[in-house]
Amino acid sequence: MSRRIMFIFPAYGNDYELGRLPSWQGCRTPPLGLLSIISYLHAEGHATRLLDVRELIVRHRTVDILPLISREVESYRPDVIGIPLLTAHFEEVRKLTEHLKRRHPDIHLMAGGVHPSVEPELTLTQIDSIDSVCVGAGEEVSLDVAQGNTLREIPGLMLKGSEQFFIDREIEKDIDKYPFPYQGIDNLDFYAGISAYALPNWLCKSLIVVTARGCPFACRFCASEWSRPYRQHSVEYVIEMVKFLAGLDIDTLHIRDETLAASRTRLEAFCEAFQRSGLFFPSGKLRWRCLMRADQVTPDLLASMKTSGCFAVGIGMESGTNRILELINKKTTVEQNAQAARYVMEAGLDLKADFIAGFPSETEEEMLQTIDFMSGLDINGRSLFGFRPMPGSSYYYEFVQSGLLKRDPNCWKNLGEFTEVPDQSFSAVSVERLREITRLGQEKSYGVQYVKVFEDIAAKNPSLVREVAERVGAQIVPLPGTGGEPRFVEVPKPAPPSLTSRLAGKLRGIKRRARSLVGKAGGPSA
Repeated sequence: MSRRIMFIFPAYGNDYELGRLPSWQGCRTPPLGLLSIISYLHAEGHATRLLDVRELIVRHRTVDILPLISREVESYRPDVIGIPLLTAHFEEVRKLTEHLKRRHPDIHLMAGGVHPSVEPELTLTQIDSIDSVCVGAGEEVSLDVAQGNTLREIPGLMLKGSEQFFIDREIEKDIDKYPFPYQGIDNLDFYAGISAYALPNWLCKSLIVVTARGCPFACRFCASEWSRPYRQHSVEYVIEMVKFLAGLDIDTLHIRDETLAASRTRLEAFCEAFQRSGLFFPSGKLRWRCLMRADQVTPDLLASMKTSGCFAVGIGMESGTNRILELINKKTTVEQNAQAARYVMEAGLDLKADFIAGFPSETEEEMLQTIDFMSGLDINGRSLFGFRPMPGSSYYYEFVQSGLLKRDPNCWKNLGEFTEVPDQSFSAVSVERLREITRLGQEKSYGVQYVKVFEDIAAKNPSLVREVAERVGAQIVPLPGTGGEPRFVEVPKPAPPSLTSRLAGKLRGIKRRARSLVGKAGGPSA
């Protein structure tokens, strides 16, 4: 007997502000893992439902979401609810599942994602309301659940009370067997709507995709180790996926592979195929952005990428000192970081570089060197985060084994929320000084922010661009090859009130105060 599955993507942190923000200002990054599972189940003939709590907040303009979630659950009547659990979302998921278990005790609650994959037994112990955890990729486990297989016998699913019967699931290496994401969902507009934060500070309609799973590199701070081995979609699969996505009325694709240039030959094949397809600028309207490593950047490769519609690159540079880069096993140098930045900017592409402060044994001088190096780069965007030994990373296992890190429920938010200043230092400086240095770096890295928008997109959304310009500033970027220069949108400031209007305003104020005084004295108030 088959089971009916609902997936719930929880809200967290700034997501609760979405209800009071204009639609373009909130972050609505698609939960790609859930979308991939849903597309697979849909292709196999199983109806599912995705409930994104962020969408509830926007639709109902409220943060009182638990009753709304219950209403949706009662309407759909699932047998199983699957919930992704990021380390930073631990407390949020605990509250959500406790509510669901109280209101719907007969529904099986299944958690998945990086955190429960790294710590399955601990997750079941620390969140009593969760009935099972999916360890590793979720497609095949979810299909077995939907088909009605005995839960205790499903490889990759750890059932509470039956942990000793857990069976590892063999990793599926042929990921081309899975259908394209974004199929079988009815809220695509929520993810594909025009936004200034779907891509870093670009106003556009964008969706994220991946062409590979995992990462072939082994940086000690990164949690991608849990998703090995590294698996790639074929070039043919990616091209067909792009054709499908091109029909969804979007402007850009954000390719979120850990590094798209893991194979230069494969990336060059993408560039050739993208160019031939006619879907990407300048032949078509699509553009794309990707992540790379500094040691993969060359002028000729960047030229091929730009010709095929690439407009932006992100590079994790991490540090401005070679000792730290060697310590974290990045296998790049400061010189390579600087050279990559020059190459990208000379190619006419947008570049955002990410850095981290507070690595183990890192000194204050080394952190300040990173900030100086980051600040001195002539690039479009930069960001600095505080180090955390994220669950699944090499550092995490080292610190747990040594006793330096306690796997307490109270620590998970700090370990997972890398966008905030850390409250624990693993470096050579105190927590207080690390906070000061991190805040200094964040001030220098973010600086004055504004949103960029290409001319063709601005021409289709003039009133929206003006609204963005009034709130956060906007720069219109000319189309490549036109020879134009970027220009800021000028928003006229309201004219100062005339002398007559100022006097009239003062007179009205005097009359209001006089009426108020008369009323308090017991006389007529009008």
